[in-house]
Amino acid sequence: MKHTIFCGCSYVEGDGLDQRSQDPDLWVNIVHRNSPLLCNTVLVNLGNSGSTNTGIFLTALASLAAYPAGGNLFVSWTNTKRLHVNPGLELYNTELYLENSNIDDVKLNPGYTIPGSYVENIRDRFFSLTHHHYDLVGVLYYSSLINVMAQSYGTQCFFVNSLLNIDKKYFEHIVDSTRSPSQTTELTQQILQLETRDDAEFFALYDKIHQDYADTQALKLNWLNLDQAYRKFFYVDKGSDDLHPGKISNRKFADHIIQKLQQYTHRR
Repeated sequence: MKHTIFCGCSYVEGDGLDQRSQDPDLWVNIVHRNSPLLCNTVLVNLGNSGSTNTGIFLTALASLAAYPAGGNLFVSWTNTKRLHVNPGLELYNTELYLENSNIDDVKLNPGYTIPGSYVENIRDRFFSLTHHHYDLVGVLYYSSLINVMAQSYGTQCFFVNSLLNIDKKYFEHIVDSTRSPSQTTELTQQILQLETRDDAEFFALYDKIHQDYADTQALKLNWLNLDQAYRKFFYVDKGSDDLHPGKISNRKFADHIIQKLQQYTHRR
């Protein structure tokens, strides 16, 4: 029996829904039930709340070895500004989840405490040194590597944008000789700091970032919503935790994914 595997963060695991990964209203389960492409496959949900993109990458690779019979692998990427660190080796958990939330003090042996405020300061300084463009390049390379490995197992890959900060048409490269910065997306102008550059420098950088994206070979993969992130474009109601998507959002997103999958049905 072939499997359909989903990897991702809390948006895949089902945080905010009563039964989480088993909830019938989770978009993953709706897609599996209703997409003809996924009929007669066993659903495996490997979503992990709080997972980083590196963690999702490793989980996706491990899943190929764990379920080698060939099938479908959905990889849903999360926020790039997210990090896990483990400052101590104890009999209790010392892992720290670094995103944009408050961090508790960490108590380590022998009687040493790392203040949460200290960790937050380091986190903020570290993230200030990571540029969004290179964060995206990293995710695209992860996607290409997963796809290459999946092909060797006879598994078809699909890629989903849960929390990546991308606006519509961000990856469309304008090459017309009459182009102007105003034709580029709002995110592009923000990343390239339009207000600080003349047109020549702006487009020199613009061409550079698009060459970086092209070099990953990832834009040619089976993306189901690359420039329409779940969080940014489909989040319309809140779940029971008042944070994650609710039932209406899950249905809305599932409908989009099912529609996009229709173009691949004839291939299998």
